[in-house]
Amino acid sequence: NLAKFLAWRPICDPEIGTVGESRDTLDSMKTRYRTLSVPLKDDDRSITENATRGFLTIYVSPAGKLFGGFMVGNHAGEVVSELILMMSRGIKINDVLGKTFPYPIASRVIQTAARQYAGERLSSPLVRRLLRVLYH
Repeated sequence: NLAKFLAWRPICDPEIGTVGESRDTLDSMKTRYRTLSVPLKDDDRSITENATRGFLTIYVSPAGKLFGGFMVGNHAGEVVSELILMMSRGIKINDVLGKTFPYPIASRVIQTAARQYAGERLSSPLVRRLLRVLYH
């Protein structure tokens, strides 16, 4: 029995995990959303495990509410579990910026997506106009 346990492999390699609504569903409902996609090639946990194949893609509202997403890569189940918690508790993507993650941990890739979201918001035309007015 121990030999069977040690020989166990995931159903697919790399792992795939999904949560919430798909892009097709959001499009069919005419929902406004942003797509955040993070490749694992630069993720520290993925690099330490030599498992840089894959990516995380999540769909968020303009206000940062998580609609859904998916991950392809090692520890996809762990990351999707974190996304499920975010969705069930109404945690917005920006709220993850202040969270302390153990290092290195696979679900930290969500924080990378949150930084991408925050960066995109800071470079919006409205914010640029406001900064020009304040600092010129």
